[in-house]
Amino acid sequence: MSDDGLFVVDGDWVRDVGPIGRGLTAIAAWLYQDIQGGLDSLIQVTDAIARSSRLSDVDFDLTGNAWFFSVDVNGVSVENNYIEDLESGLVSHDEALDVVRQYWEALINVGIEADLREALVRYEQQHGRKPEIAWIF
Repeated sequence: MSDDGLFVVDGDWVRDVGPIGRGLTAIAAWLYQDIQGGLDSLIQVTDAIARSSRLSDVDFDLTGNAWFFSVDVNGVSVENNYIEDLESGLVSHDEALDVVRQYWEALINVGIEADLREALVRYEQQHGRKPEIAWIF
């Protein structure tokens, strides 16, 4: 991972770096705090971002207790109902994919590549196609 990355490997897990701000750091915080090790969700989100960047009929939302993630042809946004200084805003698909890729790489660095592979197989079985993830190993 580059020195300007949004995630660091901390022992046997990943954490985000820096304060939660807007755009890219908001997406990083959402991945770290809400998606965490939910590999099926991570793959589903990554696929939705990639597909919505080229297909106008792909809209995808994911909600949790506090976080709300949305992607459509216009871009990606995240919101949190409990973090006052989080500035939600639209981020481009490419920027969002860069953040997700950094998270993906950090997860591989903590040794869960086999788990990611299993989640990819599950996704293909459930959806009848491989996810659109450009950096799949």
